[in-house]
Amino acid sequence: MNFEKPAVIKLPIVLREIEVARTQMVSATLRRIWFKGEQLQGFSKDGRDLPPFRSEGPDDHVKFFFSSPVDGTLSLPVQADGTIDWPKNPRPVARDYTPRGYCQGDGEVAFDFVLHGHGIASTWAATAEQGDKLHMAGPKASLIIPQARHFVLVADQTALPALANWLERLPGTARVDAVIWIDDEASRIALETRASANIAWITDPSADGEKLLEALKSLPAPDGDSFVWGAMEASVLRKVRAYYLDTCKLDRGQIDMAAYWRRGVDDDELLAQAFRLRELTDLQKPYAIRAAVQFRLPDLVAEGVDDISVLARRAGVDAEALSRLMPVYVECGMFKLNGDKITLGLTGDLLTSPYRRNMLSSDTAQGRMHLSAQGMAHFLKTGQSGYRATFGTALEDDAASDARIGEGLGHDLGHIIEALTAQTLGPLASACGSTVTTLGTGAEAVLMSLLKQRNDLSGTAIVADWALQEAREHLDETGLGERAAVQQLGAQMPEVETLIICAIGEHWTDAVVESVVAAQQADDIWLIELVARPESPEIAEDAMLLDIGFGMRGGQAADLAENLAEYGLRALQTLTTRTGLRLTRFGAGPA
Repeated sequence: MNFEKPAVIKLPIVLREIEVARTQMVSATLRRIWFKGEQLQGFSKDGRDLPPFRSEGPDDHVKFFFSSPVDGTLSLPVQADGTIDWPKNPRPVARDYTPRGYCQGDGEVAFDFVLHGHGIASTWAATAEQGDKLHMAGPKASLIIPQARHFVLVADQTALPALANWLERLPGTARVDAVIWIDDEASRIALETRASANIAWITDPSADGEKLLEALKSLPAPDGDSFVWGAMEASVLRKVRAYYLDTCKLDRGQIDMAAYWRRGVDDDELLAQAFRLRELTDLQKPYAIRAAVQFRLPDLVAEGVDDISVLARRAGVDAEALSRLMPVYVECGMFKLNGDKITLGLTGDLLTSPYRRNMLSSDTAQGRMHLSAQGMAHFLKTGQSGYRATFGTALEDDAASDARIGEGLGHDLGHIIEALTAQTLGPLASACGSTVTTLGTGAEAVLMSLLKQRNDLSGTAIVADWALQEAREHLDETGLGERAAVQQLGAQMPEVETLIICAIGEHWTDAVVESVVAAQQADDIWLIELVARPESPEIAEDAMLLDIGFGMRGGQAADLAENLAEYGLRALQTLTTRTGLRLTRFGAGPA
């Protein structure tokens, strides 16, 4: 059976300063702390309008940031568009916690802290007083309680706040089996629920979780209308998940489980290793370095070339492509920039070695989207698709011929374009009509961004056949399906007030142009292109994947203008965003 996956609402990540309002001991080992602060409401900072705090799901989590236990330094992430950027040195000291309640009218949010006598967060919470300040960021997403008649909730004492949220939010029609693993009786708390609940407390100071598993196996077997949620220590969670998947044969969509901690592993060590793993598996910078070495960029700068245009000409590469990659070269220490002048960095000096030059010029890679980084040299030389250079075919063609590639590409591109457009389409949302059609790659993400900003909008997203299923799922996840439809490219264009063409990540095709010019019931047409590197490094990495996978996309607006001129439409307005997008408006008015 295919259980309908619970909806997930994605939220912009905002860094906020809050302060302790009051505290209460919930049990001998659990302290509840209410926080207040003006930044729980919407506020403006550094030119950004940031939304109010939201928490929609029972197991949402935020990150609290603490001063370093080593030297007392407080390192904080930097607010970006819809996300936060983490500094590398020093890394912020952060801990995850689940909101226990938030009332916007009261302006307070509560969190429960386990007082276990060690750990930076627990130590802070044990002595926190009214007026003490903290910084927090999140939540970044909310899992909405699914439609099911039977729920199984499994938690150790670190996940008690989330389990209590689940119980309080379940409807009175639900039947629930809750199993809670605690170290000692002092950790019990009062739990409230409207559901028909069977709550079992397992007191077990051992580490293997066997008593927890025995209690779960003694419950009535879950069926096709059951949903299992769990949060606990990682090694025990693996056993619990395996029981429900392998023994009970539940669909993966019926299970949502998270490892809240790992026995014997310090939280800071775990976070540092997670960042380290990300660095070790990042293929973009290694291939950018290989491309630079292939075209002798460090050698040319070492010889005295200090201007990007001259460097591009001497190396025989595309000047615009080199400009887009230059921030990467500066970040890895290959080059330094003083104004417009380029000098050699220490890494660049090392790369002038003939041994390193020969070693780093090989073209190898892993994973389709990341394997397109193998064509970084081709991208740097011509500005064209690195994917085609690697595989000999266009990314869109592979997506159309292989359902697995198309499904994954549709998912990835939709979420990348969501990140590029989520906080930046305000001017377009204000200017467009109340019915819109979005057309092209990631059209559903553009439509979603618009619908979130205007409650009176409705529309249709038109995508390629290979992206159809993922586009529908993407919209359904947001709960916007009632105001949005998805249809295949080539179908009859609906009548709309505004037509929006998403040209992020692909070249024009005849089919797209024909669809546009055939839909002249819309005399308000917008073109969205990715033309610059976004400010946020995290979003910029995704944008780079689009650049390399599809190639540079010059001349799109000019091509469209030429086609639309026959219908009396011309370019009226051009806007740019902090995420590197250019929005061009075409209409019947004067230019």
